[in-house]
Parts: sequence; C-alpha cells; structure tokens
Amino acid sequence: MSDSKSFSRRIFLKTLSASALTLSSVDALAKLAHSETTVIPFVREAWKNQFVKDGKNLLVIVEGEDKAKMLEAGIEALGGIEKFVKGKDIVIKPNFVSPQPYPVTTDPDFAIAIANYFKKIGAKKTTICDSPGSDLYGGKDRKFAFHKMFEKGKKAEVEVIATDCMKTEAFADQKRNAWEANPVIPVNKILLNVPIIINTAVLKKHSAACMSCSLKNNFGAVHQMLRTNAHIKSSQGDEGKAFYMKTISEFADAVRPDLNIVDANSIMLREHLISLGGEVKAGISKLILGGDMVVIDAYCAKILEKYDPTFSTEMVSATQEHAEKLGLGVRDLSKVKIIEITV
Repeated sequence: MSDSKSFSRRIFLKTLSASALTLSSVDALAKLAHSETTVIPFVREAWKNQFVKDGKNLLVIVEGEDKAKMLEAGIEALGGIEKFVKGKDIVIKPNFVSPQPYPVTTDPDFAIAIANYFKKIGAKKTTICDSPGSDLYGGKDRKFAFHKMFEKGKKAEVEVIATDCMKTEAFADQKRNAWEANPVIPVNKILLNVPIIINTAVLKKHSAACMSCSLKNNFGAVHQMLRTNAHIKSSQGDEGKAFYMKTISEFADAVRPDLNIVDANSIMLREHLISLGGEVKAGISKLILGGDMVVIDAYCAKILEKYDPTFSTEMVSATQEHAEKLGLGVRDLSKVKIIEITV
C-alpha cells in the first residue's frame, strides 16, 4: 500500500473510530441524531417519476464529448423539464466527497453547466449544495474550495452552499414506516425546502457500497452521524453489510430526487478515491439520465462490470432490490423504455 493510500485510509478510519468512541455503541450515533432534530412529515412523500412514456419509465443514454450539449439533448429526449421547473427554486446535489478531481467527484464545470441550463429554461433560483463527509478535518468548505466552486458559482450567479454535515439544526428528520434499517433519517433542509431536486452523480467502484452512483449519491444529503453509523456497521459481518446496503436505498428514498444525471464520461475503477487505489477509466463518454434511480444504477452497474474485474452487478443487487421495494423504480432493464442518442 502506498504512503498516500495508507494515510487516506487511516484518516477515514480514524474519523469513524473517533465518532464511535464518543458514544456507547454505533446505534447510539443514530439515536443522537434522531433525538436532536425535530420530527416533521415525510416532505418528499408526494414524489413520482415524471419521466414516463407509455407506462414505462424512461432511461436516456447520451454519447458524446460536449457535456453541456449532451445534457440538453438528454433532457429533451426525456420529454423536457421546463414545465416542471419554470418559476421554481431548484437544488443541484453534486458529489464533492473529497478534494480530488473528477471522476472521484463531480466535474465542477459540469455542475455549473447544469445550473446554467436550468437558469436558461426559467428556474427561479438555482443552488448547488452538498454536505461532504468522510473526513471532517479542514472545515465544511474545504472540498468545495478545492474545486473552486465558490468562485465558479459567483461568476455564474449561482449560489453554492457547503452544509456542515455535523450541524444538527441544518437537517430535518424524515420518517417512513417502510424504512427497515433507519426508521428516521435527518435530511439536509436546503434540499427539502425546494420543490425540485437534481441529483448529479458520478460512477465509481466503492469499497463499502460496492458501487457509488445515483442511489449512493444521496448519502451526502443525510446527517453525518447516520452515515458514520452505516459505515461502521458495513464492516460488521453479513448483517452489518445488509444494513449498509439497505441504508443506501433508504437515504435515497428520503431525498427522492426529481431528475438524476450520471456523468459517466469517465468512471472510477477498483475504488472510489484515487488515494485509496482507485483508477480512472476515461473514454466512456456517456451521460445517463432519468427519474428512476434504480434502473439508472442497474444500467451503470453493467458499465462498471464491463471495465472493472473487481466488480460484478450481483454485488449491488440487494441495494437495488430494496430500492425497488421502496418504490424508487425498477431493476429490470426490459421493463423500461431506453432511448440512446449520440450528439
């Protein structure tokens, strides 16, 4: 193991261990987060997939080189989104998990391009917001600053917010009886306070989740205590692993984004961070869009399996099965309408 890889892993594990040691058990982590937030109704309960044709969920795959053009073509293939967003506030949820470049994290210029697109079609206010966790040293703005997101946002006249993932008052408890692993999930209020959420994910192999894509990207919308709890349990045998895989789906269900955009122009193989041994695979040149996170992840899992010998689609079947059970979409690609275009 290289020194940098070893250091990154130690920092991550140290963060988890420190969180665990402050409480009597990992379950107490979740209870603490639950007890200090105000329980409110399930804000996203009325969500439904807006991108459906002939009774089938739409899955759009765009191939090309210009991401801005691919985005516009992909949304047009979905039937457009202007009627849903015109005059409304939207939040774009990227992945700025680490001070490492795309595809470890969202391409910052593409995040701005997405914001500019929604401004162009009439969104009232467009905000880019994430609550990076994993390692907590350096403050909440450190990862955004690495990507120069505050400067880019100011230039584009787009608000950029890095929510403190440990600030309890920044999150609101959400509850749904169908959640088996996490009865109550505190979600970032900035996302809950707008009618339209855009989930912008990257495609990566992930040590704990096996794959990080549209479902897993919602981890960054939830209070850090629950994330830490899930990560600790993921290493505690089969039961803990099952808990973690269900947690991925339940966090996604608590957020229920309206549109999901996976930037798979380049992807991460073997690991989700370069510092942990991840490898960049460029030249995939795909953008995957839709309202159904489950089928998006099912499709993207096939891409990852094709290029990564350490990954198989079976590794994420439990997560996708639970997400389907929660009503987030369907796993079977034959049950959706797939539209493939090249720009």
